[in-house]
Order: sequence, then structure tokens, then C-alpha cells
Amino acid sequence: MGAIIAYGSVLTASILLILVQHCDTASGAIADKRCVVAGETFREAKAGCTETTCDEPSPKTRCGSGTVRGCFCREGLHRNRQKACVLPTECP
Repeated sequence: MGAIIAYGSVLTASILLILVQHCDTASGAIADKRCVVAGETFREAKAGCTETTCDEPSPKTRCGSGTVRGCFCREGLHRNRQKACVLPTECP
């Protein structure tokens, strides 16, 4: 699906969301403005689950039934003590 936007058009949040949902973000070409830490992505996760960290590389497997939305490290990255998303090999 392609999108044509006239120069000077006003984008509403709902239009922007639709455009982002139809873009290939796997390449990292489109940054999510909600998350300011490099390596983070905005997503939904099960409530009560912890993300992988340098101190706890195996995340909790028993999660709550609800979901939370927020900024989490991308898959394959761990959160370090400075709150950055890093490769596991960069953990102390």
C-alpha cells in the first residue's frame, strides 16, 4: 500500500499511525519519537514481565494477564544499569 501526501498537508496522529503501521520499520529507517533511548521501541508487553537486563538476562516467564505499553529495548538487546539498550556482549 502506498501513501501520497500533498506538500504542506497536515498529518493527524491517526493518519501518521496508519502510515507508520504500513512502513517497513525493521531497517530502523523510521525512528519512534516516543522512545528517546537508542535501541528502544514502543510496543505492548504482558504486564508483570521484565525486560532482559544485564543483571537479569533471562526474563520472567510467568506474566500477568494484562498488557502495558511503553518503550522497551529491541529484541536481542539488554538494558544496562545506565538505562541504555546494549548488546549482551557489552554487559559488564
